[in-house]
Amino acid sequence: PSLRHKIRLVLQLLKKYSGGKKDLKMLDVACGSGVFLSILASEYPQLYGVDRSVIGLEMAKKNCASCRFEVLDIEKESLSGEFDIITCMNALEEMKNDEAALANMSRMLNKGGYLIVVTPHSMRYWTKKDEDALNFRRYEINELAEKCKKAGLEKIEIFTWGWPLFALYYRFMAKVNQDRILKESGTRFLVSLMQKILYRLFFFDDKVIRFNKGRVFFGVFRKN
Repeated sequence: PSLRHKIRLVLQLLKKYSGGKKDLKMLDVACGSGVFLSILASEYPQLYGVDRSVIGLEMAKKNCASCRFEVLDIEKESLSGEFDIITCMNALEEMKNDEAALANMSRMLNKGGYLIVVTPHSMRYWTKKDEDALNFRRYEINELAEKCKKAGLEKIEIFTWGWPLFALYYRFMAKVNQDRILKESGTRFLVSLMQKILYRLFFFDDKVIRFNKGRVFFGVFRKN
């Protein structure tokens, strides 16, 4: 349910900062299996994805046949093309040299283009789940804004999401063995039902975004 909400909120940001244009050149960095791009494919014809994983990109090509993909390590290199919007979801926290990655993403943006980042918020929320995901960090608001500024990216909009209901859910899930629960006989239906219920409940967290206590960080930055 949390992934669905992240995608929902990014889609709102894309609608807001695309100006209603459909012919924009868009890139998803660390696109993985291409699920997010496949959602965009029906509306945006110029979609690109990059990832370090060859296996992930093979899956992405199947999920989004109309998209263009390329193997790329964003910490070390960039594409020659320039993009109107770049998205980077749940990946920056896994990059050892995040400042190099931001500089490369900035390099690939057109002047006035937007970078939309989704990443974990605040080290005070750090749990073993972050360690298991091989994350290097969680970002404070001013910290990421400053790193983006060094890369030539101006802060346009920042907010956090996922408090209080998602925060409670996250703390619970960090303490359980999710794989074991899913493998246990007779639990898949219940898990699926709970996911649907939680998805609905998590809409409440939209109402308290202004407090910036959420576990998920959303940032929009524009190339100067």
